[in-house]
Amino acid sequence: LATAMSLGIAPSTVYPAPGSWTVPGCGGDCTISNYDGAGRGRIDLREAMRASVNTVFARLALDVGVDRTVAMGRALGLERLDPNRSYGVSLALGAAETSPLEMASAYGTFANRGVRVAPTGILRVVDRDGNVLIDNTQPRGTVVLDPVVADNMTDVLRGVVEAGTGKSAQLHD
Repeated sequence: LATAMSLGIAPSTVYPAPGSWTVPGCGGDCTISNYDGAGRGRIDLREAMRASVNTVFARLALDVGVDRTVAMGRALGLERLDPNRSYGVSLALGAAETSPLEMASAYGTFANRGVRVAPTGILRVVDRDGNVLIDNTQPRGTVVLDPVVADNMTDVLRGVVEAGTGKSAQLHD
């Protein structure tokens, strides 16, 4: 979705949401299905994200380009994505290997308005004389995404937790 929004595709863009979708031009078994197998007619990308509609995001990955999607993932911090490997549209559904740390870093880039800060496990190292050997307390970030796109992603993802498939992750007072 971040790739699409960076190309000017709005969260309000409407897509067909069949229960299953066969990837055009695929030589094998390339059918993507929604978790519950149900179709949802035509829905906008915001609602598709809230409801985790696989067929919409597989089609969106095809439309924006899987290579662009890989490049976006790498920019956000998904470093295990190989830019020289050929991925299919299932990449948009989480079919590539990653780690919880990489995912947290990528989502953190949205919350940080498009600035990626590489995760670090050690903030500061001081020797026994009090000399600072390593100081990562002021991390430097890199702008990898337009702040407007990052803000829109944060807003769309908020809907997943507030009223969608991620509702069980909601924080309570």
